[in-house]
Amino acid sequence: MSLVLLSKPRAKCYYALAKRRLGLVVKRHKIKMQRYQILDQNKELLIENLISASEGWFIEYKEKFNDSSKASKSITSFLNSYGGYIVVGVKEIKEDSIPKYQFIGIDIELAKRQISLIKDTIKRNISPTPYVDILPIPGPIPEIGLEKGKQLIVIDVPAGNNPPYISLSGKIYRRKHDSSEGEEENSRYVVDELYAKSKEIEFLIQKEIDALNYIDKRNDYKLTNLNVYYFPSPFPNKLSKEIILLSDLDDIIDDFGKKFYKFDNVYTEGPNIVFRSVLKNDYRNSGVIALFNRNNYSFKVRIQSSETYFPKFNSDSLLISFRANYKFFDEFIHCLENERFQSLALVGFTDVLKSVVYSFCLYKRILDHVNYKAPLCSKIILSNAHGKIPFMDYKLFIEHCKKYKMPYFISDNSEYPILNNITSFIPIDLEEKSSSEQKFEEYSEQEFAILTTIPITVKILGLIGMDFPEGDREAIKMLI
Repeated sequence: MSLVLLSKPRAKCYYALAKRRLGLVVKRHKIKMQRYQILDQNKELLIENLISASEGWFIEYKEKFNDSSKASKSITSFLNSYGGYIVVGVKEIKEDSIPKYQFIGIDIELAKRQISLIKDTIKRNISPTPYVDILPIPGPIPEIGLEKGKQLIVIDVPAGNNPPYISLSGKIYRRKHDSSEGEEENSRYVVDELYAKSKEIEFLIQKEIDALNYIDKRNDYKLTNLNVYYFPSPFPNKLSKEIILLSDLDDIIDDFGKKFYKFDNVYTEGPNIVFRSVLKNDYRNSGVIALFNRNNYSFKVRIQSSETYFPKFNSDSLLISFRANYKFFDEFIHCLENERFQSLALVGFTDVLKSVVYSFCLYKRILDHVNYKAPLCSKIILSNAHGKIPFMDYKLFIEHCKKYKMPYFISDNSEYPILNNITSFIPIDLEEKSSSEQKFEEYSEQEFAILTTIPITVKILGLIGMDFPEGDREAIKMLI
């Protein structure tokens, strides 16, 4: 076999040609696909782009899915590649070996069954479970011949952030060349690259988590902190194309301070907008610091709980210190009377859950401002709490202490989940609904935040020894 060497001008010519044909961005020997778009940022159909799109790297057309096996194959092939769209309701007609497509659509009732099949496939037959957008596109759309009473279903599949994704058959599929369907991947090198990509995402998330630690400059390491992290799902390296200025959020910050609590200091630091509630001289007061990342819309909240330490335990001194502030502290003391303590550190969680809800209200306002509607996921870390006893000024907490023979000593650096894998984080649905008949629009801002953050509240309660079923919403709401 002979080796052909190209001159530099000719090599550049072939290089440019490859970029145009394949839609590649090449930088320092790394290749990244530029995804072809048929939906805009508001998830509206780009009709001209759809008309000119052929099946291949980013597009797959289906008349309908007959079973989960084919659906999982199609979806995982995009997840393991560069993302793309599956359009259901399209009939392929070949003329002279050239495929042509008719957007015939499907009946509304069949569309509902197809969406149910796709959702079930994603939940049960793809591992790990990804986030995928499923959008019904109703007719009529004269430009593509879609009639009234018919629908297209567009499945918007991102490039997966935790590959490889395994289909129902147990195989790994990827998009290859201009093939109209995903093909099985058998290359050990490619599979290793997919695993490496998931590790890269975990590294980026860890950097986001570490970004909150710069606040520790004030040497208050010994005080208990609850850190709550929110990430868009799937996690992007960069989501915003336009920089969000602090002045853009002036009205939000001002109104939030009137309704919930006022941040004493708001400023920018690199990609973050920092919201800081300055602690008073009395270290027992709680404080909140939050960081909103303007690039990828992540949100990091640090809540410092109120805390009191007694070098020599004495119930009378406890009562004198707390009776004026807490309604149920007398009953809590009775739970401690039979215990012997050389010293005692109490951590007040009464305001912590409220701070989680209020900070989420701020985050939701910012997300609404930037028109972000996709799901979120969350992680919590409780630090500097070793050997301390939690206290909450609620009847339900006191009853729990009596029933389970509290006090409960917190372990240091409790977190959920332990791994920084975005698919195992706490899912947060921005369209959380109540099990009652109450309509979503009827919720107040605070009620919506309470319902939406219940999965986080349940995990926090678990870290301090109170196990609640997530379905017991009314009991959980009593604690906030």
